[in-house]
Amino acid sequence: MCAQQKARPLVLVGPMGSGKSTLGKALAQALEVPFLDLDEKIVQDNAMSIPDIFARFGEDDFRRREHAALADALTHFNGVIASGGGIIKLAANRELLKTKARTIYLNCTVDVQYARTLNDSNRPMIKQDDAYASLAQLFSQRDPLYREVASFSVDTGAHDIAACIAKIKTFLAA
Repeated sequence: MCAQQKARPLVLVGPMGSGKSTLGKALAQALEVPFLDLDEKIVQDNAMSIPDIFARFGEDDFRRREHAALADALTHFNGVIASGGGIIKLAANRELLKTKARTIYLNCTVDVQYARTLNDSNRPMIKQDDAYASLAQLFSQRDPLYREVASFSVDTGAHDIAACIAKIKTFLAA
């Protein structure tokens, strides 16, 4: 990795179930840099789960906390950061991702997202009667925003972790 790339953290963005946390840990290990899961940082900093933050304070408050965590991480952390799926909702976050990070969009189909999140109760954005329809709606709204901030994109539904890491490493070496 060149010095310029080391100066800016790598931030993984994408829909829930795209593999940000799983791939992020493996990528950090492969690059020999630290890993930070932004959702885990928010949980730790607030001493409550994300569904609890949503339930008690609402999505807008969660997004404010998420923005503060992202801004702090981009200032004080140099490694791989797994963001939350909705990180790109705020224009201020998109600007941070474009200017202070190397942002990699982990994309996958709604079918893949659905299969990966089906039994996960820690997803407040899809706690509805029709989780598939919720995922599809979120994807259609957010996909253009992920693409807006991405320096590179990889399909995590079509490639296994090793292949995704190889593609990302090739991108970083270019």
